[in-house]
Amino acid sequence: MTNQVERLCDRVASSTLLEDRRDAVRALKSLSKKFRLEVGTQGMDLLINVMQTDRNDTEITGLALQTLGNLLSSEPQGKLKKWKKIMSLMSISSISLSIIFMINLSIQYFIGG
Repeated sequence: MTNQVERLCDRVASSTLLEDRRDAVRALKSLSKKFRLEVGTQGMDLLINVMQTDRNDTEITGLALQTLGNLLSSEPQGKLKKWKKIMSLMSISSISLSIIFMINLSIQYFIGG
């Protein structure tokens, strides 16, 4: 599984075609539900970068945010349905602010700040 995640991350990082990056992020999102550690360690920085560089494309931004949500969630997958429904009702900019807030909280938690 690590090789598959690595290949997808390479596509996100190096592809010049938005559609290819979008497909790779979509695949990472799918894998992030079951393989959090692998996707998180190899892809978190790339996903944050996608949100910055491709911010005008709502589809890839939404996929990146959902993937980050899967990675940062401590809830079992069954309990994520309510959170995902809330995310679908929010605007992309609100989601961006929320995910940045969640990332900052996670960093503070792990660093102990």
